[in-house]
Amino acid sequence: MNYYQHHIGDYRSDTGHLTPTEHGIYRQLLDWYYHDERPIPSETDFVMRRLSATTQKDKTAVKTVLKEFFFVTEEGYNHKRCEQELEKYRSRVGNAKANGIKGGRPKGSKDLKPRKPRITESVNFNNPEEPSGKLTTNHYPLTTNQEEEEEEEEEKENPPTPLKGGDRLSRKLERPDSTEGGKPPARSPKGRSRSTAAKFDPTAVDLPAGIDADLWRRWCTERTAQRKPLTPGAVRQQLENLQGWLARGLDANQSIRDSINSGWQGLFEPRPRNGGRRPAPVSDGIRTAYARDVVPNMDDLH
Repeated sequence: MNYYQHHIGDYRSDTGHLTPTEHGIYRQLLDWYYHDERPIPSETDFVMRRLSATTQKDKTAVKTVLKEFFFVTEEGYNHKRCEQELEKYRSRVGNAKANGIKGGRPKGSKDLKPRKPRITESVNFNNPEEPSGKLTTNHYPLTTNQEEEEEEEEEKENPPTPLKGGDRLSRKLERPDSTEGGKPPARSPKGRSRSTAAKFDPTAVDLPAGIDADLWRRWCTERTAQRKPLTPGAVRQQLENLQGWLARGLDANQSIRDSINSGWQGLFEPRPRNGGRRPAPVSDGIRTAYARDVVPNMDDLH
């Protein structure tokens, strides 16, 4: 036997008067008893040698513990509590061996006694002592219709307010009727109807005069390939930008080409047609200095 339960309360109540040396001797004797599963030999000298009791103090402690907690039989020094625990152990081992020979523990071998249902179980009103739900270790019931039952109870306690004509307020919103066989329209993965999601086509809008339709179509296709399809608001803003660049004499089609070649998602102001840099904005301070210093002296040049 390699394991036994050590009940601290029982041990302390019986051994509170022992000295530290006697405690050590007693614990060694208990371990020896359980390990060999038989009484301690009655030969005192052998016991002294086994416990390494060499001093007179240790030998006196061994004799005191054997006399107080053990009783002598033909087999040796017996211990009442140890024999009880060993009998339980041998019974469990014997049952396990018998079940192993038969192929394992038989089903339904445990004697299940009726018990009261837990708080987290549903109750069988025909037999309240027998639980009808699955066991759970958490603090919540395993019911899936709890919210529906609560709503029904709330509706019974607070019925809907009646209107004129005897009608009642409905607790659920009615879905709009569909024009196709009374079925609601099919929904897209993002929650919009397929007809609404596929309704807008950015390539079908009216383009400003001077915008290459093929370039615009290619750019819209690139946006779709990037999983960034154009929305009506985005198309409106881009067309306004293209219209403004055309009005300023810029090559708006070049902006579309640059966006396609660079993989951009937006359209940006193109460079001037002469290939030069865009003029830098003039600050208010430069304008003031120009008006104060340069303009009055221009008469001297004539």
